[in-house]
Amino acid sequence: MNIPGLGGAGMNIPGLGGAAMGNIPGLGGMANIPGLGGANIPGLGGMSGGMPGMPVPGGAAGVPQQAGQVPLEQGLLGTPSPIPTECLLLKNLFDPTQETEEGWWVDIAEDVKEECGKHGPVDHIFVDKDSKGFVYLKFQTVQGSMAAKQALHARWFARRMITAEFQFVAVYTSFFKL
Repeated sequence: MNIPGLGGAGMNIPGLGGAAMGNIPGLGGMANIPGLGGANIPGLGGMSGGMPGMPVPGGAAGVPQQAGQVPLEQGLLGTPSPIPTECLLLKNLFDPTQETEEGWWVDIAEDVKEECGKHGPVDHIFVDKDSKGFVYLKFQTVQGSMAAKQALHARWFARRMITAEFQFVAVYTSFFKL
């Protein structure tokens, strides 16, 4: 297989018959991606640094961030789980600088637990009042967590787009001492 931009260097990947990535019709253009040592990546249509309007870690120059997008930020528990679990992190639910009522985080916890309870029983909830709108939930079942994520991820609430990520159960349980 010959990958453009690698100076004619070829790769042989067993089982792919030498044509793993080659020239794939319909991908159009080449892009020079910063940080990859000048390697040309097929399929990005000549764009550099990512897709327009998509957030790029570190805020890459020349890539606008559209209104409503949530910057990439990890919560208290670190990297999200790539597979569904009982534990869910909802991001961008509130802005702590805009909350003025005493005990506002208790109201948010009650509202979120009521809304998420429609998808399955919630055993634990924690509102991180020092975050950018993060609420942690532990459901009794993976099905409840999956249903809540499906219903809430990319949903707009109070002019804010919610994002939802699964969390590792062992990390969640240990962190919140459950």
